[in-house]
Amino acid sequence: PKTKIARVLEHIIFNGSLNTFEAERIGDHALPSTISSLANGYGLLIQRTPERVPTNWGAPADVTRYSIPACEQQRALNLLAYLCKSTSQRGKVPHE
Repeated sequence: PKTKIARVLEHIIFNGSLNTFEAERIGDHALPSTISSLANGYGLLIQRTPERVPTNWGAPADVTRYSIPACEQQRALNLLAYLCKSTSQRGKVPHE
């Protein structure tokens, strides 16, 4: 099974973006931390866009929508391939 960080990255790559409420559906209950790992741990450029979304109780909530700029798409795909390898198959983290 894919790790949480791989699921989040895959979703952003193939669905365009993700916010905290959407991340719950793919098993991430701490999306800002996962995004921080992708950005700070793997050097991936993540775009952050504030947005207001409705909650189940009718009041709006301020969240951040995370996406990957077009110039980072190939690096993101390379990183996803790396993250989907078993630990024993991993070599150096891809940078290009």
